[in-house]
Amino acid sequence: MITIRLTEYTKKPGGRDTRGGVNSGEQFYNEMLLPEFKLALQNHEKLFVDLDNVEGYSTSFLNGSFGKLIRDFSRADIDNYLQLKSDNDPYVLKQIQRQFDTYKSKVAV
Repeated sequence: MITIRLTEYTKKPGGRDTRGGVNSGEQFYNEMLLPEFKLALQNHEKLFVDLDNVEGYSTSFLNGSFGKLIRDFSRADIDNYLQLKSDNDPYVLKQIQRQFDTYKSKVAV
């Protein structure tokens, strides 16, 4: 299993994209989530993302990272290869699920 702890990126997630400031969802996606998710797919193993121990998430950050993931990969790949954990703020898991449900994958299933 491949693991990302969001605290390795930041304890203060920012907004959607790099134009909006530091620690953006876009930067997290490009530097951590995308490369590790591709590796998980390639190796047929789960990517475990620990979302705990940060100071909260804006919808913009989640859209710029996990919302981008659903646009670039199939829902089946996400369901099969991504595992999320948030014990401190279980609502963030619902927000991410909403991103997955709201945005359509550009990848054919």
